[in-house]
Amino acid sequence: AAWSSGTDHEASEAMASAVFWALVVAGFMRHPETGKFMPDDFNVTEIEERDKWESTRPFLSCGVCRMVVGHAFSKRTLRTADEDALFDFFEGVCEVSDEELFFTYEIVEDGAGSWEAAPVRHPDDRRVDIRKWQTLSLRDTCTFSIQPSDDTLVSAIQASEREGLQGADRVERVCAAAKLCVRQATRLKDET
Repeated sequence: AAWSSGTDHEASEAMASAVFWALVVAGFMRHPETGKFMPDDFNVTEIEERDKWESTRPFLSCGVCRMVVGHAFSKRTLRTADEDALFDFFEGVCEVSDEELFFTYEIVEDGAGSWEAAPVRHPDDRRVDIRKWQTLSLRDTCTFSIQPSDDTLVSAIQASEREGLQGADRVERVCAAAKLCVRQATRLKDET
């Protein structure tokens, strides 16, 4: 019978432990129930940065709605699209490439202890890790706030088309109708 040293056994246990923890960590990369995911290049030294930008999500629904609805209106084929095409758009919008949508916005403090999703300043001088975590927060807000409101958003888009609204007024009206922009909804209600 072959004899093995304690060192071989310890190395084998260490390898098994490393494989186990790698599988555990991989399981957290994309959570099957919440849908939230961690970037493939996740680095544990970035947890503080991740937590900072994740904490901004409750403030971002209005800005992300503006971003997504503006993106819809920028697509020529969606300007007067039928209901099915609009639902198809909202079904996939949170999965578009970062370059197409999410890198064009950043999260900025609005001065009142709140946060806002706003078009990126040029040149985009954010650190790579900040851009990564802001993008993830914007994408999660899209997934958990915008997509569940697709029925209301589609109805509001179609109503804005019938009313002949254009540009920023149209975007504001759509997001206010979906109750994703509370302040704007109050202002628009007062105007009518």
